[in-house]
Amino acid sequence: MRLTRCWAALAAAIILNLLVFFYVSWLQHQPRNSRARGPRRTPATGPRVTVLIREFEAFDNAVPELVDSFLQQDPAQPVVVAADTLPYPPLALPRIPNVRLALLQPALDRSAAASRPETYVATEFVALVPDGTRAESPGHLERMVEALRGSSARLVAAPVATANPARCLALNISLREWTAHYGPAPGAPRCDALDGDAVVLLRSRDLFNLSAPLARPLATSLFLQTALRGWTVQLLGLTFAAARQPPLATAHARWKADREGRS
Repeated sequence: MRLTRCWAALAAAIILNLLVFFYVSWLQHQPRNSRARGPRRTPATGPRVTVLIREFEAFDNAVPELVDSFLQQDPAQPVVVAADTLPYPPLALPRIPNVRLALLQPALDRSAAASRPETYVATEFVALVPDGTRAESPGHLERMVEALRGSSARLVAAPVATANPARCLALNISLREWTAHYGPAPGAPRCDALDGDAVVLLRSRDLFNLSAPLARPLATSLFLQTALRGWTVQLLGLTFAAARQPPLATAHARWKADREGRS
Protein backbone atom coordinates (compact mmCIF):
# COMPACT_ATOMS: atom_id res chain seq x y z
CA MET A 1 0.00 0.00 0.00
CA ARG A 2 2.86 2.30 0.83
CA LEU A 3 4.45 1.53 -2.58
CA THR A 4 1.26 2.35 -4.38
CA ARG A 5 1.06 5.72 -2.68
CA CYS A 6 4.66 6.49 -3.62
CA TRP A 7 4.07 5.59 -7.24
CA ALA A 8 0.91 7.72 -7.27
CA ALA A 9 2.77 10.69 -5.82
CA LEU A 10 5.60 10.24 -8.31
CA ALA A 11 3.20 9.98 -11.24
CA ALA A 12 1.35 13.09 -10.08
CA ALA A 13 4.62 15.00 -9.80
CA ILE A 14 5.70 13.92 -13.29
CA ILE A 15 2.35 14.90 -14.79
CA LEU A 16 2.45 18.26 -13.03
CA ASN A 17 5.98 18.92 -14.27
CA LEU A 18 4.98 17.98 -17.79
CA LEU A 19 2.00 20.34 -17.67
CA VAL A 20 4.21 23.17 -16.41
CA PHE A 21 6.80 22.38 -19.08
CA PHE A 22 4.28 22.41 -21.92
CA TYR A 23 2.64 25.59 -20.63
CA VAL A 24 5.97 27.44 -20.37
CA SER A 25 6.97 26.17 -23.80
CA TRP A 26 3.66 27.40 -25.25
CA LEU A 27 4.16 30.82 -23.70
CA GLN A 28 7.67 31.07 -25.13
CA HIS A 29 6.52 30.20 -28.62
CA GLN A 30 3.31 32.24 -28.61
CA PRO A 31 4.85 35.69 -29.31
CA ARG A 32 6.95 34.31 -32.15
CA ASN A 33 3.95 32.57 -33.69
CA SER A 34 1.88 35.72 -33.32
CA ARG A 35 4.54 37.75 -35.06
CA ALA A 36 4.74 35.21 -37.85
CA ARG A 37 1.00 35.32 -38.38
CA GLY A 38 0.73 39.10 -38.00
CA PRO A 39 1.66 40.23 -41.51
CA ARG A 40 -0.76 37.76 -43.06
CA ARG A 41 -3.63 39.15 -40.98
CA THR A 42 -2.82 42.77 -41.76
CA PRO A 43 -5.19 44.05 -44.46
CA ALA A 44 -3.76 45.56 -47.61
CA THR A 45 -3.34 49.31 -47.63
CA GLY A 46 -6.48 50.95 -48.95
CA PRO A 47 -6.81 53.96 -51.26
CA ARG A 48 -5.03 57.10 -50.06
CA VAL A 49 -7.06 59.51 -52.19
CA THR A 50 -10.73 60.47 -52.21
CA VAL A 51 -12.10 61.55 -55.57
CA LEU A 52 -14.25 64.63 -54.95
CA ILE A 53 -16.57 65.85 -57.71
CA ARG A 54 -17.95 69.33 -57.19
CA GLU A 55 -17.92 71.19 -60.51
CA PHE A 56 -20.84 69.88 -62.58
CA GLU A 57 -24.27 70.91 -63.80
CA ALA A 58 -27.26 68.94 -62.57
CA PHE A 59 -29.12 69.33 -65.87
CA ASP A 60 -26.25 68.13 -68.12
CA ASN A 61 -23.29 66.16 -66.80
CA ALA A 62 -21.10 63.09 -67.25
CA VAL A 63 -20.72 62.37 -63.53
CA PRO A 64 -21.92 58.72 -63.73
CA GLU A 65 -19.32 57.99 -66.43
CA LEU A 66 -16.66 59.75 -64.37
CA VAL A 67 -17.46 57.75 -61.23
CA ASP A 68 -17.63 54.46 -63.14
CA SER A 69 -14.23 55.06 -64.75
CA PHE A 70 -12.51 55.45 -61.37
CA LEU A 71 -14.30 52.42 -59.94
CA GLN A 72 -13.11 50.35 -62.89
CA GLN A 73 -9.54 51.21 -61.91
CA ASP A 74 -10.20 50.43 -58.21
CA PRO A 75 -13.60 49.16 -56.99
CA ALA A 76 -12.73 50.40 -53.48
CA GLN A 77 -11.95 53.94 -54.63
CA PRO A 78 -13.65 56.47 -52.31
CA VAL A 79 -15.77 58.93 -54.30
CA VAL A 80 -17.71 61.92 -52.99
CA VAL A 81 -20.09 63.89 -55.21
CA ALA A 82 -20.78 67.26 -53.59
CA ALA A 83 -23.80 69.42 -54.45
CA ASP A 84 -25.59 72.25 -52.70
CA THR A 85 -28.94 70.50 -52.96
CA LEU A 86 -30.19 67.16 -54.26
CA PRO A 87 -29.44 67.14 -58.01
CA TYR A 88 -32.34 66.91 -60.43
CA PRO A 89 -32.53 64.87 -62.55
CA PRO A 90 -31.10 62.42 -60.01
CA LEU A 91 -27.54 61.21 -60.59
CA ALA A 92 -27.25 57.54 -61.52
CA LEU A 93 -24.63 56.69 -58.90
CA PRO A 94 -23.80 53.14 -57.80
CA ARG A 95 -25.25 52.24 -54.41
CA ILE A 96 -22.05 51.14 -52.71
CA PRO A 97 -20.53 52.37 -49.43
CA ASN A 98 -17.50 54.07 -50.99
CA VAL A 99 -19.59 56.32 -53.28
CA ARG A 100 -21.40 59.06 -51.39
CA LEU A 101 -23.48 62.11 -52.23
CA ALA A 102 -22.79 65.10 -49.96
CA LEU A 103 -25.43 67.85 -49.79
CA LEU A 104 -23.71 71.02 -48.59
CA GLN A 105 -26.74 73.20 -47.91
CA PRO A 106 -27.79 72.83 -44.25
CA ALA A 107 -31.23 71.37 -43.62
CA LEU A 108 -33.34 71.12 -40.50
CA ASP A 109 -33.78 67.36 -40.87
CA ARG A 110 -30.03 66.63 -41.10
CA SER A 111 -27.16 67.02 -38.66
CA ALA A 112 -24.72 69.91 -38.98
CA ALA A 113 -21.94 67.46 -39.85
CA ALA A 114 -23.91 66.21 -42.84
CA SER A 115 -23.44 69.55 -44.62
CA ARG A 116 -19.68 69.71 -43.98
CA PRO A 117 -17.67 68.14 -46.82
CA GLU A 118 -14.83 67.00 -44.57
CA THR A 119 -17.29 64.61 -42.92
CA TYR A 120 -17.19 62.46 -46.04
CA VAL A 121 -13.40 62.35 -46.55
CA ALA A 122 -11.31 59.92 -44.49
CA THR A 123 -8.18 59.77 -46.69
CA GLU A 124 -4.98 61.79 -46.41
CA PHE A 125 -5.36 63.23 -49.89
CA VAL A 126 -8.24 64.49 -51.99
CA ALA A 127 -8.44 64.85 -55.77
CA LEU A 128 -10.75 67.54 -57.12
CA VAL A 129 -11.98 66.06 -60.39
CA PRO A 130 -13.98 68.20 -62.83
CA ASP A 131 -16.94 66.88 -64.77
CA GLY A 132 -15.93 65.59 -68.18
CA THR A 133 -12.94 63.63 -66.83
CA ARG A 134 -12.37 59.93 -67.38
CA ALA A 135 -9.84 57.67 -65.63
CA GLU A 136 -8.36 55.30 -68.20
CA SER A 137 -4.74 54.84 -67.08
CA PRO A 138 -4.28 53.00 -63.77
CA GLY A 139 -2.11 54.54 -61.08
CA HIS A 140 -2.55 58.21 -61.98
CA LEU A 141 -3.75 59.20 -58.51
CA GLU A 142 -0.89 57.34 -56.80
CA ARG A 143 1.64 59.01 -59.10
CA MET A 144 0.14 62.37 -58.20
CA VAL A 145 0.48 61.54 -54.50
CA GLU A 146 4.16 60.67 -54.94
CA ALA A 147 4.71 63.85 -56.96
CA LEU A 148 3.12 65.93 -54.21
CA ARG A 149 5.22 64.26 -51.52
CA GLY A 150 8.38 64.93 -53.48
CA SER A 151 7.55 68.57 -54.21
CA SER A 152 7.57 71.77 -52.20
CA ALA A 153 4.29 72.74 -53.90
CA ARG A 154 1.12 72.37 -51.83
CA LEU A 155 -0.92 71.19 -54.83
CA VAL A 156 -0.25 69.13 -57.95
CA ALA A 157 -2.43 68.96 -61.03
CA ALA A 158 -2.84 66.83 -64.14
CA PRO A 159 -4.53 68.32 -67.21
CA VAL A 160 -7.63 66.73 -68.69
CA ALA A 161 -7.51 66.14 -72.45
CA THR A 162 -10.55 68.29 -73.21
CA ALA A 163 -10.87 71.21 -75.61
CA ASN A 164 -9.64 73.41 -72.74
CA PRO A 165 -6.73 71.65 -70.97
CA ALA A 166 -5.11 73.37 -68.01
CA ARG A 167 -2.31 75.89 -68.37
CA CYS A 168 -0.20 77.70 -65.78
CA LEU A 169 -0.90 81.26 -64.68
CA ALA A 170 0.67 83.78 -62.35
CA LEU A 171 -1.81 85.31 -59.91
CA ASN A 172 -1.27 88.46 -57.88
CA ILE A 173 -3.96 89.36 -55.35
CA SER A 174 -4.38 92.57 -53.40
CA LEU A 175 -6.92 92.39 -50.61
CA ARG A 176 -6.37 96.07 -49.94
CA GLU A 177 -7.38 97.03 -53.48
CA TRP A 178 -9.72 94.07 -53.88
CA THR A 179 -8.08 93.03 -57.16
CA ALA A 180 -6.69 89.87 -58.75
CA HIS A 181 -4.30 90.04 -61.70
CA TYR A 182 -3.64 87.01 -63.87
CA GLY A 183 -0.70 86.69 -66.26
CA PRO A 184 1.83 84.29 -67.78
CA ALA A 185 3.57 82.05 -65.27
CA PRO A 186 7.34 82.60 -65.49
CA GLY A 187 8.09 79.51 -63.40
CA ALA A 188 5.89 77.00 -65.23
CA PRO A 189 5.14 74.16 -64.58
CA ARG A 190 5.12 75.68 -61.06
CA CYS A 191 2.51 78.42 -60.86
CA ASP A 192 -0.06 80.25 -58.73
CA ALA A 193 -3.20 79.19 -60.58
CA LEU A 194 -4.51 77.16 -63.48
CA ASP A 195 -6.83 78.00 -66.32
CA GLY A 196 -8.63 75.08 -67.93
CA ASP A 197 -9.59 71.54 -66.99
CA ALA A 198 -7.38 69.68 -64.53
CA VAL A 199 -7.49 67.14 -61.73
CA VAL A 200 -6.04 68.89 -58.68
CA LEU A 201 -4.66 66.88 -55.76
CA LEU A 202 -3.79 68.20 -52.32
CA ARG A 203 -3.80 67.08 -48.72
CA SER A 204 -7.25 66.87 -47.22
CA ARG A 205 -6.26 68.97 -44.20
CA ASP A 206 -5.06 71.76 -46.52
CA LEU A 207 -8.29 71.79 -48.51
CA PHE A 208 -10.61 71.82 -45.53
CA ASN A 209 -8.61 74.49 -43.72
CA LEU A 210 -9.50 76.94 -46.49
CA SER A 211 -12.24 79.45 -45.72
CA ALA A 212 -14.51 78.20 -48.52
CA PRO A 213 -13.05 74.89 -49.73
CA LEU A 214 -15.80 74.00 -52.21
CA ALA A 215 -17.13 77.38 -53.31
CA ARG A 216 -18.03 77.59 -56.99
CA PRO A 217 -16.62 78.14 -59.53
CA LEU A 218 -14.28 75.70 -57.85
CA ALA A 219 -10.98 76.30 -59.64
CA THR A 220 -11.24 80.09 -59.44
CA SER A 221 -12.19 80.01 -55.78
CA LEU A 222 -9.54 77.43 -54.89
CA PHE A 223 -6.61 79.25 -56.48
CA LEU A 224 -7.64 82.64 -55.11
CA GLN A 225 -7.48 81.16 -51.62
CA THR A 226 -4.27 79.20 -52.13
CA ALA A 227 -2.48 82.10 -53.83
CA LEU A 228 -3.31 84.32 -50.85
CA ARG A 229 -1.52 81.77 -48.66
CA GLY A 230 1.50 81.66 -50.95
CA TRP A 231 0.83 78.09 -52.04
CA THR A 232 1.86 77.00 -55.52
CA VAL A 233 0.56 74.28 -57.81
CA GLN A 234 2.77 72.06 -59.95
CA LEU A 235 1.36 71.02 -63.31
CA LEU A 236 2.41 67.44 -64.01
CA GLY A 237 3.16 65.70 -67.29
CA LEU A 238 0.53 62.97 -66.95
CA THR A 239 -2.91 63.49 -68.48
CA PHE A 240 -6.44 62.29 -67.72
CA ALA A 241 -8.73 61.35 -70.59
CA ALA A 242 -11.86 63.29 -71.47
CA ALA A 243 -15.34 61.82 -71.11
CA ARG A 244 -16.67 59.89 -74.09
CA GLN A 245 -19.87 61.90 -73.86
CA PRO A 246 -18.67 65.31 -72.65
CA PRO A 247 -21.05 67.55 -70.72
CA LEU A 248 -22.30 70.89 -72.05
CA ALA A 249 -21.64 69.75 -75.60
CA THR A 250 -24.51 71.74 -77.13
CA ALA A 251 -24.86 75.49 -77.48
CA HIS A 252 -28.12 75.38 -75.54
CA ALA A 253 -26.50 73.59 -72.60
CA ARG A 254 -23.65 76.12 -72.51
CA TRP A 255 -26.13 78.98 -72.70
CA LYS A 256 -28.08 77.52 -69.80
CA ALA A 257 -24.91 77.12 -67.74
CA ASP A 258 -23.90 80.72 -68.53
CA ARG A 259 -27.35 81.89 -67.53
CA GLU A 260 -26.96 80.23 -64.16
CA GLY A 261 -23.56 81.87 -63.74
CA ARG A 262 -21.61 78.60 -63.86
CA SER A 263 -19.98 78.44 -67.26
